[in-house]
Amino acid sequence: MVRFWAGLVVGLMLATGAGHAAAAEREVLPSTVVPLRYDLHLKPDLKALAFAGDEAVQVQVSAPVREMVLNAEDLVFDRVSVDGGPAGHVTLDAKTGQAGLAFDQVIAPGTHRLTIAYHGQIGRSTLGFFAMDYDAAGGQRRTLATNFEPSAARRLLPCWDEPGRKAVFAVTVDAPADRMAVSNMPIAQTTPLPGGLQRVSFQPTPKMATYLLFLAVGDFERIHDVVDGVDVGVVVKKGDAERGRYALDQAGRILHWYNGYFGVPYPLPKLDLVAAPGEIDGGSMENWGAIFYSQQHLLFDPKSGTEEDRQLVFLVVSHEMAHQWFGDLVTMQWWDNLWLNEGFARWMQTYAADALHPEWRTGLQAQAIFEGGKAADAQASTHPVLQTIDTVEQASQAFDEITYDKGAAVITMISAYVGDDRFREGVRRYMRAHAYGNTVDTDLWSVI
Repeated sequence: MVRFWAGLVVGLMLATGAGHAAAAEREVLPSTVVPLRYDLHLKPDLKALAFAGDEAVQVQVSAPVREMVLNAEDLVFDRVSVDGGPAGHVTLDAKTGQAGLAFDQVIAPGTHRLTIAYHGQIGRSTLGFFAMDYDAAGGQRRTLATNFEPSAARRLLPCWDEPGRKAVFAVTVDAPADRMAVSNMPIAQTTPLPGGLQRVSFQPTPKMATYLLFLAVGDFERIHDVVDGVDVGVVVKKGDAERGRYALDQAGRILHWYNGYFGVPYPLPKLDLVAAPGEIDGGSMENWGAIFYSQQHLLFDPKSGTEEDRQLVFLVVSHEMAHQWFGDLVTMQWWDNLWLNEGFARWMQTYAADALHPEWRTGLQAQAIFEGGKAADAQASTHPVLQTIDTVEQASQAFDEITYDKGAAVITMISAYVGDDRFREGVRRYMRAHAYGNTVDTDLWSVI
């Protein structure tokens, strides 16, 4: 208990700005070149577990440069050029996950078009771009999917893989014609291709962070409903549709309630809840418009499932859906504010449950969340909720009980101190002021 309160004081001191590491100490990309829009075309080979990619990136250059630095990991560059000019030279740094693209000509300030042809491998671990195999009635099936937080988008495409480098994404994939492709936005066009393939192009996304990009190709089926003008769907492997109906019903209720709570309607035309054919790294992931769940977090069979199973699905669905606003629409500037992102969603999953299912008394059960945070805070490895993050490796280690559970306790106390109504109004002002942008924690405290 003593260590918990001491840690809380340090965390709140840091939340007001004390103790922040200077931005120059962070392992971040230069700010002279920033992305505005990615047009990405992927050609995966499901059998060979390999893929080719072509991307055109609209970039804004603020000072004359001969080199552009971005992120890439385990990718092979075939050709790079700017504005259709001579091919550039690529230097890879495996330690930092960065690629330097050097050009013979000086690139003047302004808007330019960077084109990259490249290829890579489809992995087996459930982080990055990967394959998941499972047994079905007609034999073995394979799903391709992505899972990026915090820094694995660079395994799918060369990009500015930082939460503060938001851009528009227009994704196209060549997929088997008998499979369904799912991404953040609705399908804009489907074109038949030779060899049993189809080219699926998705509508461009709003400005968003790279870690929220999503793509899946699989033997899927989709059930859906329209809630507040949004096409809400649950995407599952064929045969699991009935087990997805509870999540679909609850997602509709949660969406309507969140529209009211946040004061900003959900801004995308669709929201898919996609079930992996198994368990994924991190449990579930809040990709904007296409949340990716481990199947036990989304599927529920009322005939055989327990009440604990039912409530778990609700809590995880409500947690990830809270991120569609708090994390996706408004995104942390850097990973040191991960606690606010995850702590808020952990708090909101309980708050939403109390509002929509008061019979569960989830607020009483949530004492276990606070105890989990205290237990982690009692260890020698404790840290303030707002901690210094200099590298993406440190960011990967920050997904712990202090970030989630102690973070939720801090949010609970702040809400209790100012009152539910004032806290909600502060969150609404925060959403309106920073939509499609990036923030630090003091941006929230200033409006509350």
